[in-house]
Amino acid sequence: MKQFVGRRYGDLTEAEKQFIETKITGTVVQENGTELKIRKGDCIVDFEDYVSIAGKIEDTEDQIIEKIEDDAVFYDSRG
Repeated sequence: MKQFVGRRYGDLTEAEKQFIETKITGTVVQENGTELKIRKGDCIVDFEDYVSIAGKIEDTEDQIIEKIEDDAVFYDSRG
């Protein structure tokens, strides 16, 4: 996953996008730095190897959907 740090989501190939979908380890929804139990809105999508990216989340009746904008950039969540 480290190979994605610094890259824009929109620059990934379809194969890379499918690959990273299998590497999601969690999603955090925050507002003003406080984690929320609500499952809709801006979020941080976490992947293996401390890689994260900003996104949006929507909790439907059937599933939780994470959406990542093309201009979002992967970063190392350790700082």
